[in-house]
Amino acid sequence: QSGRGGQSGQGAGQQSGRGGQSGQGAGQQQGGSGSAGGMLPAQSPSAPDLSGGFAGIMAWIARLLKWGLYALMALVIAWILWAYRHEMRLLIGRWIQLVAGFWKALFRTSVPGSETELNQTAETRPRRFVDFNDPFQSRHGANMVARELVLYTFEALEAWARDYARPREPEQTPTEFSRSVMSQTRLLSDCLPQFTRIYNRVTYADATVATAQLDDVQRLWEAMRQALSGRNSDLEGAI
Repeated sequence: QSGRGGQSGQGAGQQSGRGGQSGQGAGQQQGGSGSAGGMLPAQSPSAPDLSGGFAGIMAWIARLLKWGLYALMALVIAWILWAYRHEMRLLIGRWIQLVAGFWKALFRTSVPGSETELNQTAETRPRRFVDFNDPFQSRHGANMVARELVLYTFEALEAWARDYARPREPEQTPTEFSRSVMSQTRLLSDCLPQFTRIYNRVTYADATVATAQLDDVQRLWEAMRQALSGRNSDLEGAI
């Protein structure tokens, strides 16, 4: 009897297991039917969000404008440098001369009052205009090339200004110096501007001197000799 009771209990357990499986299957069927019954019709795709794309476009335009501004500034600077290239070259050359003179004076080793300093003072004493020979009326100019003739004439012009007009200031460029001389006298107004341009091109642009340009140099010597001989009283403050 006890054996039959065990078998009957085992059979009852199997039946209850089958019942659970059948219940689970029914639940799955109900779930499937429920999901099938709850399915919604397919919706149309929503419109794209243009907020992120618009911000990207605006950022790209901002970068484009920024680089365009940089390019415009570079073009303006390049145009200024090209338009005023001669003046910039003169300023740079003058600045280099000032710096070189400063370092030379800073590291000068001669003792004040010594024989070496006295000799240096005698050598650097400004020359008077009468110490210069007119290269167009002497053999001195026959041995000069055109470049040397222009440089020599400018030194004579500086001496002439010390003697008869206004000395050249250390910070003055050749162009500023010539304007200062012409403000003191009208005697050199016809030839000094042309000579100054020739001197600037020779000194700072390493340009060659044309034969026709030597006529301007010669006219400057003639004007300075007229002032020396006292034939023209147009000078202000001349002796």
